[in-house]
Amino acid sequence: MTRSLLAVSLALAALTANLHAQVDATALVPGSRVRVHQGAQSTTGSLVSMDSTNLTLVTGAADTVIAPRDSITGIDVSRGTRSSVGKGALIGLGVGAATGIILGVAASADESSFLDFGAGDYLKVGLLGGALGAAVGALIGSAHHSERWQPAVLPTVSFQSVGDEDRRVAIGLRIRF
Repeated sequence: MTRSLLAVSLALAALTANLHAQVDATALVPGSRVRVHQGAQSTTGSLVSMDSTNLTLVTGAADTVIAPRDSITGIDVSRGTRSSVGKGALIGLGVGAATGIILGVAASADESSFLDFGAGDYLKVGLLGGALGAAVGALIGSAHHSERWQPAVLPTVSFQSVGDEDRRVAIGLRIRF
């Protein structure tokens, strides 16, 4: 009976691990950059250690934060940073093209202008403005980096022998929604 209970418990633990297959719990290793949510506040730092009661993070040059596991509402693991070159180029393209078209239309409508625009020349100015805007937007976007975060699950299944003879095994499982 005891072996059957142990086998069922192990199967249940494996099943719950498969339910979170899209989340990599093995990424919670010392040295990884994590963001720990505790209610309304978040703490970001490098994971130093993790045990059954606390998570220890280094947040600054020498600042250490200890987060009790039962107060943690979520945890994210950093997957690196990426620049915003494409987003900046698209925004710059739109703004530059719109500005170029507006300036081209205004210059072609003004007969006293020193610029000699024909009826379709404002499209050329719009293309030029779009190209210039895309270049400036890509340059600005390359300087802006954002961090990508992936939700992670704290390992909560633990096996522990109980009793003097080490024949009984206790299994704990905590599920949060």
